[in-house]
Amino acid sequence: MENKEQQVNFLGTRLLYVAGCIMLLNVLGIVDWSMWWTILSLWPIFLIAAGLELLFGRRSRAGSLFAALLVMLLLVGALLLSSVDLGTAGQNSQQIRQPRDDATQAEIHIDPMLGVLRLDALPESADLVRGEILLEPDEEAQEEFENQGGRASYSLTAGDQSWAPFGFWDSRRVWDLGLSPGATLDLNSSISLGQHDLDLTGLDLGNLQSSMALGWTEVILPAKGRFGAHVSGAMGGISIVIPEGMALRLNPGTAMVLRLLPDDFQEQGGVYTSPGYAAAENRVDLEVDLAMGILNVRYAD
Repeated sequence: MENKEQQVNFLGTRLLYVAGCIMLLNVLGIVDWSMWWTILSLWPIFLIAAGLELLFGRRSRAGSLFAALLVMLLLVGALLLSSVDLGTAGQNSQQIRQPRDDATQAEIHIDPMLGVLRLDALPESADLVRGEILLEPDEEAQEEFENQGGRASYSLTAGDQSWAPFGFWDSRRVWDLGLSPGATLDLNSSISLGQHDLDLTGLDLGNLQSSMALGWTEVILPAKGRFGAHVSGAMGGISIVIPEGMALRLNPGTAMVLRLLPDDFQEQGGVYTSPGYAAAENRVDLEVDLAMGILNVRYAD
C-alpha cells in the first residue's frame, strides 16, 4: 500500500513540475496559452498514464519503459488528431445587444462557464452590452435585464448544455462582448475553465470581480478612475497590466504561486504599491487570490 502511495505521489510531483514549466514558457511568450486547450482535451491520456504507472512503473525497468513508450505513442497520436482544424462547424452563433436605456450605473454579470471570454469597451455608449457569442449546438445563453431609476442590472449566463462532457472544451467557444463606456459599471465576470481577456481601457468602473477555476486571466486596467478589484483563480495564470497614469495597491493572497512584479513596487506587510499610490488621482485597490500558478503584474508597453 505504501509503495502505491509513493508511486502516486511521484506521478503527481512530475505532473506539477511539467505544468509549472509550461506556465513559465507561457508567461515568457515562448509557448502560446492555447496549448492548454490541447492539454485539457487529452485528460484521458493522463488517467491512462496514472494507471500504467501503478501497474508497471515500479515492477521492473522493462515495465516502466513499456509504460512510458505506450503513453508517448498515445500522446503523439492524440496531438496529431487534435491538430486538425475543425473551424466553427456545428456551432451556434448568438448575437447579443442590450440597450443602455439611459442607465448611468449598471451591475453586469457574465458567465460563459468555459471557453474564451473577451470583454472590452464599445466605441459608443448607446448599448450596455453588445457582441457575438459562439455556443454549442442547440444551446442558448440566458439574458436578464432590469433598469430602476437609472441603475441597471444585466446578466448573461451559459445554457445548460455547457457542461456536456464532449462539448466545446476548446478555444472555438468564444464570447466576444463590448461594454458601454457611458455608465459606471460594477463588473462581475467568471469562467470555470478557459481564457479570460478583460480589456477595461475606456470603461468607468465602480468595482471589478473576476474569477476562474482553471485557465488564464488577463486584466488590462483602465487609465482613469478609483475602484476596488478582486481577481481570483484556483490554478493557472493571472496577468495584470497597468496603464500609464494608473496607480496600484496589490494584496496578493497567493499560495503556490510564482510572483512577477515590477521592480519599483514597494512592499509593506505583504501589500505592494506602485510609486505615488497614496497621492494618485487614479488608482485601484486590487486583491488577487490564486492557489497555484503564476501572477504576472506589469506596466503597459
